[in-house]
Amino acid sequence: MLVKINHDNISITNKNLVVGYPLRHIILISLNYLNLTFFILELPVPEPLTLDLNPIISTLCEKNGFAVVEFRIIPKGNLKILEITIMKTDGYVSFNDCVLISKELSIILDTDEYSHLFKSKYVLEVISPGINRILKNEQEYILFTNQLVKVKTKVKYNNCGSEFIGKLNGVKDNLLALTNIRLLPNKKVKETITTNDSLNIELNNLIEVKLFDEGYLAKR
Repeated sequence: MLVKINHDNISITNKNLVVGYPLRHIILISLNYLNLTFFILELPVPEPLTLDLNPIISTLCEKNGFAVVEFRIIPKGNLKILEITIMKTDGYVSFNDCVLISKELSIILDTDEYSHLFKSKYVLEVISPGINRILKNEQEYILFTNQLVKVKTKVKYNNCGSEFIGKLNGVKDNLLALTNIRLLPNKKVKETITTNDSLNIELNNLIEVKLFDEGYLAKR
């Protein structure tokens, strides 16, 4: 059997097959005895502009001591918003840091070498991750190593329950490593309890990993 998606022919040979990136759709074909079921899911596809700009932005940020957390192109009417989230490994991103990257990148993008990439006007936004950013993937777990995070899991871990604070210690073999686990205050416990536990959490058991503001505990 052949399935044609966006002019590409895909040969089905397995019981379950996912045909995806870089196609505009993922199509999951599930064969259940003689029944054939199709599930079509819309997926965002990186436009060529994203692929062109990624190396430019990464090189500029690295030269100035920053890492790119996320780069998005957001259509807004006749405009394109270029939103770049940056971070420092040795501290917080300041307003002046964002201005610096924005100015230097604007100079590069306005040159003849790159201005032809834009078929419409664009707005450049350089931002910090924010103190409560939700981390979205393994790359971000690695980028924010040694940062304090609040974690929610699908199952309970030891005496820590399913919601706690910990320090990110990287990702290895599909496990998120946490140290210095702290239990959050609740109705029964009015203060944060620090434990000596370290946890390795399966990535598929994670509900949410979010940067945590240490100042929140001080305000309680």
